[in-house]
Amino acid sequence: NLDCVEKKKIALDEVLLERELVANLTEEVNRLNAAMAPVSDEHLADVGLITRAKLVGKIAELTGDVVEGTNYAFENVKEQLM
Repeated sequence: NLDCVEKKKIALDEVLLERELVANLTEEVNRLNAAMAPVSDEHLADVGLITRAKLVGKIAELTGDVVEGTNYAFENVKEQLM
């Protein structure tokens, strides 16, 4: 009978540890969700850039647009000077 009581105590301790772990993980998920929530003045183009890869991809896309626009402006000025 004592062995049964010991097993129940061990099982209860394990359940309590698991509950604490679940509570900690839930808190961490909530913290991360709050960190990823858009701010009130966030530009619509920035919404959805929730991963580093997406952000880097968007930066690369915008960099390409800037280079393309600069080349166009340079060629335009060159034509006007001729």
